[in-house]
Amino acid sequence: MKLTEKVRQKVILDILDGKYSPGDKLPTEREMTLITQTSRITVRRAYEQLEKTGVIVRKPKLGTRIASSFKGNQQEIDEVGVIATVRNQFSRDFIESVHDTCMENDAMVNLALAHDSAGQTEMAIKLVTRGIRNIIIWGFDRDLDFSTFERIRALGVNIVFFDRVIPGPFADYVSLDNQDAIVSMLDDAVNEGFKKFIYVDISDMNVDSNNERRECFLKECKKRGVEHSIFSVPWLPKDKLLPANICHDYLTREKVCGGTAMICVNDAVALSVLGACPRNMPVYGIDGTADALQAGIISYRQPVREMAAAAVKALGEQQKKGEKWKAGKIRFKGELLKE
Repeated sequence: MKLTEKVRQKVILDILDGKYSPGDKLPTEREMTLITQTSRITVRRAYEQLEKTGVIVRKPKLGTRIASSFKGNQQEIDEVGVIATVRNQFSRDFIESVHDTCMENDAMVNLALAHDSAGQTEMAIKLVTRGIRNIIIWGFDRDLDFSTFERIRALGVNIVFFDRVIPGPFADYVSLDNQDAIVSMLDDAVNEGFKKFIYVDISDMNVDSNNERRECFLKECKKRGVEHSIFSVPWLPKDKLLPANICHDYLTREKVCGGTAMICVNDAVALSVLGACPRNMPVYGIDGTADALQAGIISYRQPVREMAAAAVKALGEQQKKGEKWKAGKIRFKGELLKE
């Protein structure tokens, strides 16, 4: 069986490395025995396993080929690979929520932690080569190797992206309704009498959800005809104080006075700049974490448990629909919380 697994993993790794693309012909059983230095029965067993999981198609005259459609794995979902980071409270809430949802569905969770896109891609390959057929990824940023994930999908793996990074047509996407979040925060600030707005973004990260929030902020402010500006802080570990210093310098340089509200791309940024803001300046964030609320930040709560349940459900839909599946985007509205 170890030799069978050796052959199976070789085929999978060859696909992930780009040696084979969907529809390409694989070596015959006889040819593969020479390549892998194994027996014909070993190769046959490996090919049978790959066929069962939808990775390859075997037909008379056409030979053995890599499956040419995004047909998800249709075996019962008993194990889910979760790829994420634990750098902030929201990501930890996400991991816990996915774990709880999977346990309710009698599925085990394999957690793979990585703190950048390259590491997340590497973790995905490891999960797939070890037989994980269902993956939920909380992507780090747009540096993610999407071609690798597309090949993973071609292997018959069900994939759902959560929050930060929007995939191509090879995976479902579950996220917050970012427009509703920005509109809710602006409406609240306007109702409180604020007429000027500052948006705080992250300068060195290309994240789809962040980009959506910034663009929505600009669109809504122009639509309302209100004074607004944007400044960015670098992405840094939580214990660094540089963002607060940058915020203080910006507020001083721009001579920001009363009547101004600050809207931050997420709670982590809001917490990092809060100490530099005047006491009469409301600070808004997105995530709804306990730390932000306790600090006095007005935060738009992401319904993370409902979103996690939707991600697990999307895996099930891919499993059930097979070749009839089409990628979808599922967005959730949250609520504005004030401590």
